[in-house]
Amino acid sequence: MMRSLQHFLVIVAEVLRFYPIQLPFFQLRRHFFLSLLWVVLWLIAAGQIGEGFGVEEIFYSPRVSFYPTWLTTFIWGAAYGIFVVAYHLTTYLLDGHHAAFLLRERYPFLQYALNNSLLPLSFWLFYLDRYVRHHLEEPNLVEQLLGHACGTIFVSGGLLSFLVFTTQDIFRLRRTGILPPQRIYQQISHAMSVPSAVRYYISYPKGIQATYRGLALDKKSLSKLLFQHHRNAFLLEMLLLLLIVLWGYLQGLLEIYLPASAALMILWAILYMLGGAVSFWLRQWGGWAIVGLIGLGILLVRSSWFYGSSPAYGLPYRGHSLVERPQISYERDSIQLVRCLDAWRARQAGKAPLIWIEVSGGGWRSAFWSLGNLQLLDSLTQGGLWCRTFAISGASGGLIGAALWREIGLFYPERRWNLSEPFFLTQDILNPIFSSGIVGLLSPLPTFLDSLTGERYVRGRGYAFERALVKHTGAFGRRRLGDYAPYEAEGRCPLLFITPAILSLGRQLLISSQPCSPLTRSGFLVELRQWCSQADKLYFTTALRMNASFPFVLPLVELPTRPPLEVTDAGAIDNYGELIAHQFLWQMRKAIAERASKVIIIEIRDLPSSLPSTGHEEPSALNRLFQRIGGLYTSFAQGRRLFMSLSYEILRAAYPIPVEKYVLAYQPEGGRIPPLGFTLMPRDQHRMLEALVDTLHLRRLRQIQAEIE
Repeated sequence: MMRSLQHFLVIVAEVLRFYPIQLPFFQLRRHFFLSLLWVVLWLIAAGQIGEGFGVEEIFYSPRVSFYPTWLTTFIWGAAYGIFVVAYHLTTYLLDGHHAAFLLRERYPFLQYALNNSLLPLSFWLFYLDRYVRHHLEEPNLVEQLLGHACGTIFVSGGLLSFLVFTTQDIFRLRRTGILPPQRIYQQISHAMSVPSAVRYYISYPKGIQATYRGLALDKKSLSKLLFQHHRNAFLLEMLLLLLIVLWGYLQGLLEIYLPASAALMILWAILYMLGGAVSFWLRQWGGWAIVGLIGLGILLVRSSWFYGSSPAYGLPYRGHSLVERPQISYERDSIQLVRCLDAWRARQAGKAPLIWIEVSGGGWRSAFWSLGNLQLLDSLTQGGLWCRTFAISGASGGLIGAALWREIGLFYPERRWNLSEPFFLTQDILNPIFSSGIVGLLSPLPTFLDSLTGERYVRGRGYAFERALVKHTGAFGRRRLGDYAPYEAEGRCPLLFITPAILSLGRQLLISSQPCSPLTRSGFLVELRQWCSQADKLYFTTALRMNASFPFVLPLVELPTRPPLEVTDAGAIDNYGELIAHQFLWQMRKAIAERASKVIIIEIRDLPSSLPSTGHEEPSALNRLFQRIGGLYTSFAQGRRLFMSLSYEILRAAYPIPVEKYVLAYQPEGGRIPPLGFTLMPRDQHRMLEALVDTLHLRRLRQIQAEIE
């Protein structure tokens, strides 16, 4: 028994002295900060970063439409191949001199890459395994996997071949006379007495070989051997930077975006090579220098990502003309709102229920649920919902879904009851957003000229979001906020109130096509029109983006005021659009009571108020950290929710006509909650569609139908 154990321990000891196994630990010990790049990739791939916010879905879904294609997965594979080659080249330049036994081989860089492939190969296989699990139900899975394989193998193989065959090993250098034979043989003799922790390595084409304690060269000869690789590394890095700059320009010009995970891989390759260069030149101070460069990089890019903001497209910025406030007339604006009520009343056969729709935030999860419910309920009532609805309010994705419902009903009536619309709306937008942001870190952002205002705006993540929204929905186009005013005033469509949060004031910015100054008397709301006489020129998609600017996903929107004010997601203050609804209903209670039989509030929520425990495993420590950071945001919103619930009860008790409220909440089945973000996997879309047509949910819709009719 003891002999077997000793034999086993000997085998383990020999395996641990195998060079491919030694290398990852060697690199972790010597280049800790560079190894952190690998750690981050592994954490993302394992779903330990950004769980519930769509990070994992983006990493495993390199797509520009419903499904990843051969081309998009090929691009991801190519980007990963670039990163792998950058990893091999950087670590070879940093540590190649420690592997003296490789320098006596032909094509030493190729031999090193073979021995250094354990980490990248393990990651690639792990990625493909989880990728298959994510896309198992998709019809073109084989095509996607072929794209991954072709991209990774062709690009990494091509770059490795170029780097191998454009450099010379010691045998070629000896033949050219650069390294005299006497020096080589003397060094071989000297190296035989040098102990080595590595006993075996992979040699192509010989297979596994003993190290023989390798070949050592003096510094002058070693520098001649490695100089050509330093040159290639510099050229590769410059080529990558040039490609990023060129792609950034084409991306802004043609609106063609790299898959976000592919852009991340290319950025990681550049960072790895830059970090390797710093470590090479500064040696023991390299790690601290990398930390300093990271801090400096954050300061330099704060304007484009971390603390950055985006302009409100359509508003004038030159000269900060927002400070020129227009004259406000509460009486005139109240009369205009009453006229909108009269136009709504003219559409009814008699006194009818006035419907106010409130939709929750929740990214594409809420957008799909809101649009689907509005279409179904409008179909059940044969257009009665459209006719009875006076106004819509809400936050984030839910309001985008409701805004598309209004847009379709107004301009594309043939699409009103087509349940394919939620699928088109909730196509992935995170890839364009993240790709634009990542590329924008290294590439100058292009601009575009607004023909109406003459203002030139910077394109970025916000622009990518708006253009993708228009492309996916086939709606909105270049319409401005003021373009909807005559339709609302004539009663041809519901009013829509957009209420993003103003960070520095802790209040909501009221954006509407109608003048709404009477609603600001309480002090909870600040109307954009009161600050800007040209508010009607604001792009409607920009207003929707302002309402959905979830921190770190979309940039904050900066208004051209003095001092500048930044607005963010409406959910930071009111995640359901209740504040503006209660304000309007109370301020206009006499006019509403004269024209409507009752008020019906339909609240469409992406999730129920409380979710039962699913019994799944606890989230990771890292994800718990993210959840606690986001918990402050959630707790603040929940506190507001309690205040709104009390406000509703007071409104209902004191209102001159009956006020009723109906809630349509998505009930996730199977324990899986779709991520909170601007991406939905096809399987999540189909599950939400099944929930829409579920028997119990349809019964709920028919109850509301009876009240509407």
